[in-house]
Amino acid sequence: MTRYTRGVQRMKTCTHTHLRSGDIERLFKRHSITQTQNRKDILAFLDGVHVPLSIQDIQKRMRSAMDVVTVYRNIELFAKKGVVRRIDYKKDEKLYELVRDDDHHHIVCTRCKKVGDFDGCLSEAMIRSALKQNKDFARVDTHSFELFGLCKKCYTKHI
Repeated sequence: MTRYTRGVQRMKTCTHTHLRSGDIERLFKRHSITQTQNRKDILAFLDGVHVPLSIQDIQKRMRSAMDVVTVYRNIELFAKKGVVRRIDYKKDEKLYELVRDDDHHHIVCTRCKKVGDFDGCLSEAMIRSALKQNKDFARVDTHSFELFGLCKKCYTKHI
């Protein structure tokens, strides 16, 4: 259960369900992606990692013979098909994470770059409001929501 304090939602630990072998096959089929061993390996790796990573970090941390170009092409395909999402941490590099069924977002320390997870953002109310205010749009297909601030450690040092 998520609790509210002074109008700000407190972070709670996200619990992700892991993909099983059959889930990966269904995911490929649902998104019309040809199955290859490299793609299965990348998805299995992303399923076990719960922080957004750059292409280079994915390639290094997988510890496979797969080169960075292969990882890049597959991640970009996954992003185009909606299997992974790009995360904007206001950095120069793109970061990616596996799309899950939960309404999962991040809070980022602007000083030390620590990342925390939280679920939910009241997106349905924001989407209704955005569509009401912008008559040129018919629907919203996806959303991204990141919060930026100071973690407790950096805040204490800052005071």
